[in-house]
Amino acid sequence: MEQNQQVLATAFRKAKAKIKKIEEFRITPDFTDDQIDDLVIKLCQIKALELNEPVTALMTRGQTYYVELLVEFSGMTPEEKLDSEYENSFADSASKEDMLSALS
Repeated sequence: MEQNQQVLATAFRKAKAKIKKIEEFRITPDFTDDQIDDLVIKLCQIKALELNEPVTALMTRGQTYYVELLVEFSGMTPEEKLDSEYENSFADSASKEDMLSALS
């Protein structure tokens, strides 16, 4: 199936944004659990300060998911990154015809 160009453009922008965060946080595919935990704590503290509320379990779960996603993403090839974001962006941007075609 031919890829939808609008979805592909969205996927590219999302992949670039993740790559920027990976570089900013100095994430590598071999990040240890301790490194993940340290980054999660740091991000939770920043978020709590922004919201002017204490760190919550929900906040911690969300940041853990985000950091683990970035660690996984950092280990992908450029093609895998774009394909992953294409899959994630498809339902948000594709036409009904494209969706029906993908389901058949």
